Amino acid sequence: MFQVGDRVIHHASGQSGNVIGYGHQIIDGVYQPTLIVRVVRDRELRQTGVVEDLSANWIPSEEEIHSQVA
Repeated sequence: MFQVGDRVIHHASGQSGNVIGYGHQIIDGVYQPTLIVRVVRDRELRQTGVVEDLSANWIPSEEEIHSQVA
């Protein structure tokens, strides 16, 4: 499970950002945990957005993996 502040990448879209919270969705009567992530939409314009999707769709970013090893 990711923690608030962890850097993640969305598996399908490739968007990256920081975990800012948790949520859930009920799909076919089954509780599914979600992550709420602040993503960078345009670095040059400093535009950010918020994306919520199933936790299983997010993977740790390379930066996060390296910081855990160090």
